[in-house]
Amino acid sequence: MRPLPDGLPLAESSVLGCALFTAYGAVRHGADLRGGERIAVVATGGVGVNVIQIAHAFGASQIIAIDVSDDKLEMARRVGATDVVDARTTNAADRVRELTDGRGVDIARGTFRPEKTVTLRFPLALADAAYKALDRGEILGRAIVTT
Repeated sequence: MRPLPDGLPLAESSVLGCALFTAYGAVRHGADLRGGERIAVVATGGVGVNVIQIAHAFGASQIIAIDVSDDKLEMARRVGATDVVDARTTNAADRVRELTDGRGVDIARGTFRPEKTVTLRFPLALADAAYKALDRGEILGRAIVTT
């Protein structure tokens, strides 16, 4: 721990410890995003909008922002999202397939707020089957989940 440099207000700077560094860790260390890869960001609030900015800075070729808020989707576009999907009116998974010409994304960043943003769910009982499918190579790409 180090004190903030003079002139940086505590309240405004506190976001660095959560939204910014969580996003950086997720993109750099969790997903290991490389230039030219495609990423979908589900939920573009504090962490999500920073994931978009960092993915843009790391050279992602396509950044798809998915949310249920017009304001958040507009902010996502302003900070680097190449495409936005309104999950209130569109099946997000189908739209991501369309936007990527059926290839999907290399990385999916999600959040656990299923009541608002998750469009496809798997019951906990199927978690083991999902891990086995991942191990067999039936699920491609990488996923990062933040809470």
